[in-house]
Amino acid sequence: MHRTGSGEWHRFAFRPEFEGEVKSGRRYILVDDVFSQGGSLNELRVYIERRGGKAVQTIAMALGEHGDSIAPDAEGTKKLLDKFGKDKIDSFMEDIGLYEGHSNCLTGPETCSLRRAASLDAARDRIFEARQEGRARMGVEGPGRCGASAVSSGAQSESDAEDPPYHRHARRRGRGRGI
Repeated sequence: MHRTGSGEWHRFAFRPEFEGEVKSGRRYILVDDVFSQGGSLNELRVYIERRGGKAVQTIAMALGEHGDSIAPDAEGTKKLLDKFGKDKIDSFMEDIGLYEGHSNCLTGPETCSLRRAASLDAARDRIFEARQEGRARMGVEGPGRCGASAVSSGAQSESDAEDPPYHRHARRRGRGRGI
């Protein structure tokens, strides 16, 4: 999947999807070329953990503008929830097909992007515009979610309502090579 160099709204619009065997109980190290908003690593983590595997470390070869923290900080999450309200954010996320509507699954950079939006309607419009533009470039028409393949290939990504333990894990690992 090619999302490197794409904007934040394009990253919301085109989520990575995965398929392939995950061995239950096996520990996985996730590797990405560039860590931008953390969506690819987070979607892969959810895919693996929903199938019984355990994502124990994430590594990126290069860091984007958001630094090396995938987990949202408590203050940033609180600001997002205070600005829009949890129910509205969850509904928005379900509408756009993101993490099955679970705001606790957002990465830190995704939280920042949504916080910068004037409104959730404005964010939704930007995401839908990015989908239209992306489809036009690919020669695909029509509404709906457009997936791409990543790692081994593509299957529908799933969400994990039990996300906070991963975020705590990411904070414990600290900064540096492991995200």
